[in-house]
Amino acid sequence: MAQKHPYRLSAGPPLIIVGASARAFAQSARRAGLAVHAADLFADSDLCAVAASVARVPAERYPDGLLDLVAPLPAAPWCYTGALENRPDLLERLAAVRPLAGCSPAAVRLVRDPFRLAAALREAGLQFPHTCPDPARVPLDGSYVQKPLASAAGHGIRRWTADLSAAASAQNQAALIWQKWIEGEAVAAVFLLSDSGADLLGTSHQLLGKNWCHARGHLYCGSVDVPLPLLAESIRRDWDAVGRLLAETSGLRGVVGVDAVADRAGRLTVIEVNPRPTASLELIERRTGRSLAGEHLRACGFPVPTPELLSDAAVPASPTCWAKAILRAPHALNVNELLLEKLAFHATDWRRKDGWPAVADLPGSGEVIPLGGPVLTLLAPGDGPGAAHLRLIERCVTLSAALFEPAVLPNEQTLSAD
Repeated sequence: MAQKHPYRLSAGPPLIIVGASARAFAQSARRAGLAVHAADLFADSDLCAVAASVARVPAERYPDGLLDLVAPLPAAPWCYTGALENRPDLLERLAAVRPLAGCSPAAVRLVRDPFRLAAALREAGLQFPHTCPDPARVPLDGSYVQKPLASAAGHGIRRWTADLSAAASAQNQAALIWQKWIEGEAVAAVFLLSDSGADLLGTSHQLLGKNWCHARGHLYCGSVDVPLPLLAESIRRDWDAVGRLLAETSGLRGVVGVDAVADRAGRLTVIEVNPRPTASLELIERRTGRSLAGEHLRACGFPVPTPELLSDAAVPASPTCWAKAILRAPHALNVNELLLEKLAFHATDWRRKDGWPAVADLPGSGEVIPLGGPVLTLLAPGDGPGAAHLRLIERCVTLSAALFEPAVLPNEQTLSAD
């Protein structure tokens, strides 16, 4: 099912977007007046609705297969989304055939090295978890986590315990690190980095492993927009310091994200830098009406058409906030016409209330989604972060009941803690 989106779809200069999922950044680029050519893992129907061309890379060929898909596309700038920051070698190969509008492979290598990042942050008076390259001296009490060096969306992060240590294979430990677990709230920020400095565009509360998304462990499953005026002074001060450090020393340019933990003392501990547009970007765009894809390109030195605001939907006014969730399959799922009809019923109702599409990353008929695979993205507005979050939970539960019977309901702890 393809929905009409509140974007002007006039033709413009071409832009190539590649990554695991290109939809959100493609919509932003189209609103900036660009003609998008995309290549990703899903080729969702709402991506196809806004792009001049879309190519789907098979999972077994991702991400190296992107190189072949880009070759026949126009000689245009290209941007990348998650999680290509884990493959700077591939970024170099792609940059050799098309001009890169994003963070350079050299800058990516710098900020994705946890030990170099830790040293830079601590020198600037900022916090980073104690990190070890091997588990020999790491406690087995769960106070550390084991995580891949090439981490993305929380995959592969596990508490380091005696049981996990006994089951671990020494053969794959070169690709792992062990990091002190930091208690607090998982948060994130989006910066626009340019030669003139760092602009903190927005922040969010991250949703991890929520049962109402059918997600487990530390898996990223969504974000709740937190406008800058709502930040505690100490948190805002730390975010500003992180932005200055990245703008002045990292070589990063354009829109980038930073994941962190906010502790009870009102301080940030940076967890990682994501040197590309992140999933929470569209929440900021919905609240502000800005096309951050256009601003990203200008920060990277590429001309773009004059920015345009929304054409057939009003720009939401502050303090309206947005929240999003990635709804995953609780069992292997065949996407058939009946399922799409149920989805369309709720999507139409929510869009009429919101003025924006409430359902995104829409699968096509005939798709087979494995257990735990992403089915779609849900979005919900509210008069503040808490209201948006609660409405998002309600929508996830409603859609789960319609699409995956029986539904997984949030427990009282989830509702009160979130």
